[in-house]
Amino acid sequence: WSSDVCSSDLFAYSGFANATVITMEPGDRYADHGFVYTAGIYDILFANPYNNPIAGYITVLTSGDYVAFQHIDGATISLSSSDTWDFTGAFWAAAWENGNILTLEGYNGTNLLYSTASILSTTTKLWIQSDFIDITKLSITTSANQATWDDFTYNQSDATVPVPEPATLALFGIGLAGLGFARRRKAV
Repeated sequence: WSSDVCSSDLFAYSGFANATVITMEPGDRYADHGFVYTAGIYDILFANPYNNPIAGYITVLTSGDYVAFQHIDGATISLSSSDTWDFTGAFWAAAWENGNILTLEGYNGTNLLYSTASILSTTTKLWIQSDFIDITKLSITTSANQATWDDFTYNQSDATVPVPEPATLALFGIGLAGLGFARRRKAV
């Protein structure tokens, strides 16, 4: 009985979730991933819309030519299916005003599960590692009503990945043991 056969079979059934990055580029925006958002969020903003080198749009640009932008407090992002998801993090910058306080809140339904606050600058890109797990909604609030971000990283929650029942796993294990026993018996 070969241990690599067993480990490769178990890996195939494990259902590990991988993080996904939304780059805000054409074809890679929130709607392309099943998300909806409230008024006040734009995920189609060219990173230098005003040809202004002091704006944070260029600062936060991480991939491609486009970034997201928020200008209304309490703007939210959710999956259109209302499923839970995990928000890993994103690169953030203030759009216009240094010292802009960004508050991110993760909700499951109406229950606030997570909250984090950070100070944003127009000249420094900041990766905010949020690790909000099993949320249905992300709320974005800023003290100056203008934040910009790129490379929004998320994944479907483990709760949405089907997990085999214990009886199924037991049958699978018995089957593997039977195969190992048959191979050993054949070798003798």
